[in-house]
Amino acid sequence: LGDLLSGPPHYFSHQEAGGLFNGALEPYTIVVLDAKAAAQGAVTRQAVLDYVTNGGTLLFLGRYLGDESSRALTDWLGPLGIRIDTNLRAGQKPAVSGVSRILRYWKDFEVKEGCSIRAQGNDAGGQDAVAVGDVACLAREYGLGRIVLLASSTPLETSALARSPERIFAGELFSWLARALVDFRDSDG
Repeated sequence: LGDLLSGPPHYFSHQEAGGLFNGALEPYTIVVLDAKAAAQGAVTRQAVLDYVTNGGTLLFLGRYLGDESSRALTDWLGPLGIRIDTNLRAGQKPAVSGVSRILRYWKDFEVKEGCSIRAQGNDAGGQDAVAVGDVACLAREYGLGRIVLLASSTPLETSALARSPERIFAGELFSWLARALVDFRDSDG
């Protein structure tokens, strides 16, 4: 994924943090957080909500953990109307939900060892209805920022990115996330 996004037309670079992250999130265009790191408290919920509200973007990579200690994630994104349950496996063919501009590239990708992600109501911008039940991918705008949750990292893994549909989805996903503040400032399109 790093190789795909580091070249044209994206030119993203990345930095990995292990363990707890106590620094400011604001210098980063996109924060990628996996379920295990979130369950272990790598970053606080308030830091994530403040970051996204102020124009940051979050990509949450879900995973079935089957561990009672991860119960803290169930309401972690409750203020956004999102429930994450890493103790429940995602269904075989969960739906996608949220901002259709990005989800048009989702092609029934395989979801292995995914967790349950459910949303209530419409996305924060009121643009798209949210599916009932588990979703494999949920995209939302919140405050000035954007958030995408994947039930599993499977569509972004190296083996999946060997296929064109997954590469296109990954490129469009990161482009949409990176443009949160740009699109907000460009009010006339």
